[in-house]
Amino acid sequence: AQRIEKHELLEFRRIAATLYKNNKRWEESINLSKADRMFKDAIDTTAESRQMDQAEGLLKFFVDAADKEGFCATLYTCY
Repeated sequence: AQRIEKHELLEFRRIAATLYKNNKRWEESINLSKADRMFKDAIDTTAESRQMDQAEGLLKFFVDAADKEGFCATLYTCY
């Protein structure tokens, strides 16, 4: 996963994020998904992690980015 997370193709980076998620390395997976603007993947990983601090971090990310839809989707999915 570490080798392909810096790959130029988006799908390879998504595979890396999925591998991190499957190995319960939530933060790496979420950060990689946010960097690639794959917000659905980030939200799903946050919900699967069931960690309050991860959810709050993602909500703060959407507030800082003024992304109302992402904020609402995170609230609906995670809480």
